[in-house]
Amino acid sequence: MMNLQSGSTGIKFMAVKPTYEELEQKVDTLEQEAVMCRQRVKALRNSEHKLNSHLQNTPIGAISWGLDFRVIEWNPAAEAIFGYSYREAKGRHATELILPAELKEELDGIFQDLISEKGGARSTNQNVTKDGRRVTCNWYNTTLKDTDGKVSGVASFVQDITYQKQAEEALQASEKEYRSTLNGLLVGVVVHASDTSVLISNPEASNILGLTHEQMSGKKAIDPAWHFVNEDLTIVKVENYPVSRVFSTEKPLFDYVLGINRPDKDHVTWVIVNATPVFSKDKKLDKVIVNFADITVLKMMEEALEKRIVALTIPLDDAEDIDFETLFNLDEIQHIQDEFSSATGVASIITHVDGTPITKPSNFSRLCSDIIRKTDKGLANCFKSDAALGCFSLEGPVIQPCLSGGLWDAGAGISVGGRHIANWLIGQVRDETQTAGKMRAYAREIGADEQDFVEAFNEVTAMSREQFGLVAQLLFTIANQLSSTAYQNVQQARFISKLKQAEESLKVSNERYYQVTTNLPGLVHQFAVHVDGSYSMPY
Repeated sequence: MMNLQSGSTGIKFMAVKPTYEELEQKVDTLEQEAVMCRQRVKALRNSEHKLNSHLQNTPIGAISWGLDFRVIEWNPAAEAIFGYSYREAKGRHATELILPAELKEELDGIFQDLISEKGGARSTNQNVTKDGRRVTCNWYNTTLKDTDGKVSGVASFVQDITYQKQAEEALQASEKEYRSTLNGLLVGVVVHASDTSVLISNPEASNILGLTHEQMSGKKAIDPAWHFVNEDLTIVKVENYPVSRVFSTEKPLFDYVLGINRPDKDHVTWVIVNATPVFSKDKKLDKVIVNFADITVLKMMEEALEKRIVALTIPLDDAEDIDFETLFNLDEIQHIQDEFSSATGVASIITHVDGTPITKPSNFSRLCSDIIRKTDKGLANCFKSDAALGCFSLEGPVIQPCLSGGLWDAGAGISVGGRHIANWLIGQVRDETQTAGKMRAYAREIGADEQDFVEAFNEVTAMSREQFGLVAQLLFTIANQLSSTAYQNVQQARFISKLKQAEESLKVSNERYYQVTTNLPGLVHQFAVHVDGSYSMPY
């Protein structure tokens, strides 16, 4: 406080001493401010202690760098990652500690961006440890600022993800190997989710089902558009689909045969299916893996074999259903026919009695295969000629010019038990009596190009009538041998059938004998209880 006084020289300012009460109040205020300051210091120290404790115990590496990129702080997690103690790391430059030489420029760029206050930076880098190992680390870097808000350094938080990265790479390699194996399988594989939709499919599954991977992906197994049929060709009910059955029973399904009636094929594709349930960790049915193989050829072979066995066991006096295909293996017959044509230089084919082909033609000339048989009338004449040539004869082969083009042809019939079942025809040997005029006339008759017809005729193998007769006689001998073989096959099949019937009868008799002898004490007892003198055997 100040006091004003008057004097000769004017007004003077006099200092007024504060009162005791005022001084006491001032002291109280200062003491309160001091207490608050001590509390703030304590809180700051506690906060710093907690931060340091957290940084010391966190599994994430924490590093602070000065503006010169040298270490200021280095926590135990950083020690564990890079192998340097705090004493070893303090004051050292980043490039001396953790960076491969090739990453120095990249780190410099990251730090320069941070110092220029462009914000934090995340990165995944290859780093080097004290013992020279390469480790993969995730980094998060941010700036440190002083009380004036100026950048004073950089804080880095680092996590070692080496094993995680290795596991990811191993998983990727495993998945790649799995996919490669899956794609190379010769069976179809489809993995269905819990709602039966398709998760995974391989190329063979697409090949069998006639659907691309994209068309199958997400498609549910209960979709009726799959066109599944039973062995009796009836439509498979949705609840009987392999996937549906596994999801409903939670049990695997083995060797389930069904057909796929694909719209793009004129026959049913038969497959044998196995389906396996896959359970999650909580033991809930999570997926179903279905694998299936195309058994269409096998199915056809089984049906042909059954048909052959049935046909062969029919008595010869009631053998209307016996045909050439049931008596012989067509692949073997085709091989014999091809070898015969190659050795003798003649064309050859085996046909039904009406002239329709059974085997594929061997050594056919261009005149027959590419010209005559490509016209309706020419093909009809070929069938008529083939039927005539194959007339069954015990005397020898039938040799005559064919109705198409005047070529020498021959044929022999094949029979079983006196029934004519097939013709083996050879020929397409040039008849020297035919003239170009006759050839042109026949070409006009069947609607073929005359000049092309004559040129093709001149390409046909020439053979004397005598030589062709010797080839025809050889054919007759082979045809007779096939007839004998066919008869022997029938007789053998009938013998096997009778033997099996005898074995079945013996089995039934043995079972009945066993039942009687086993129950004999009971039968004796039942016999003894008749008091009226009568008896009956209960069996």
